[in-house]
Amino acid sequence: METLNRFEAVDIILEYIDRPEHHNSMFDADDIKKELFPKDHVDTVQILFELIDNCGINPPIAKLESGTWILRTVHTKHFLDDGGFTKVHKESLNKSEQKTEKENLELQQLRTDNILKTNQLADYEKTKVDLKRTTNATIVLAIIALLELVLLLINSNLF
Repeated sequence: METLNRFEAVDIILEYIDRPEHHNSMFDADDIKKELFPKDHVDTVQILFELIDNCGINPPIAKLESGTWILRTVHTKHFLDDGGFTKVHKESLNKSEQKTEKENLELQQLRTDNILKTNQLADYEKTKVDLKRTTNATIVLAIIALLELVLLLINSNLF
């Protein structure tokens, strides 16, 4: 089982117990260890049994009797034909990857929005300063024009 992940190992167990010659048989962890995983410890196989038993797939794809004996159900073959635990695991990884990608895109969008808002604020502040300068320049020009008018009036002796 060194090169297998646990989902592939569980599928191998299910394929083994679903062989036609095993349809009416029950296997304990020692049987499976000897036949399929001779280099592994029996506890490792027992953990795989528990994974099958606690997978939450309905209808059950295998039965665990007394916590130590595994046997196939009528749904085992269909589950394996549909891809087994390997497919379930890959779909789970794909969903996880898609969720991570979506979260990364949302985070990037937030960063972009933040940059845009920061730039808008900087532009607003610059526009506000420019407007204040323009207003001040307009006032100064108006005062100069008023002073020129006063000077013109004074020079024309209209007073």
